[in-house]
Amino acid sequence: NTLVGIVTIAQGSVSGDATNTLAKSSDIIVINGGTFVLNANSALATPGAFTINSTPGISGTAAGQVPITVGLGTILRQGAGVSLGSGTSVGAGTLTLTDGATIDFGSDGSVGTLNFNGFVDSNNLFTLTILDYNRTTSGIGADGVDDRLIFNQQLTAAQLTDITINGLSSADTAEVALPDGEFELVAIPEPSGIAIIVMGAAMLIVAKRFRPRARKS
Repeated sequence: NTLVGIVTIAQGSVSGDATNTLAKSSDIIVINGGTFVLNANSALATPGAFTINSTPGISGTAAGQVPITVGLGTILRQGAGVSLGSGTSVGAGTLTLTDGATIDFGSDGSVGTLNFNGFVDSNNLFTLTILDYNRTTSGIGADGVDDRLIFNQQLTAAQLTDITINGLSSADTAEVALPDGEFELVAIPEPSGIAIIVMGAAMLIVAKRFRPRARKS
């Protein structure tokens, strides 16, 4: 964690396997198929107060945070409790897209929180694909129970149209306001709601298939 300067990850992967792994980095750039793997809680946590700005499209400000730029790259979160900050402790600076980007919350069954100071997609040119976003809580998620993606700013309607969650349409991407003034991304319907809908449809099909037929006299 004594590394200072810009870290560029291209066509390979770098893992943050301990607290404050890259805390002194000035910037992290993930491009050309590179992957930034978060295996440790608060791998980028850096102290410093931040100012909330709830104006849509305008990020807040923070001291000592590491901004992450992604273009044709992936942020992979895996491992129990892995997060970049939580609540009022934002663990990363602004997430900036320079091309299509992916945030993968991992298929290992664990849940975690990613908390960014802001979100920039210049002229809304690029897409952000969110995969394996697992939530059991409707609305505001809970740390350690749900996957959570939180921004210290309210995204614009145009920005939301460039974000897809778990393969759903971008029209199903929304956000909920948190008590501390931040905003959490959610899918509408959320995964739990989708499961209920699918189960209900299956039950209707079964009921129709086994409906008793009236006998002809």
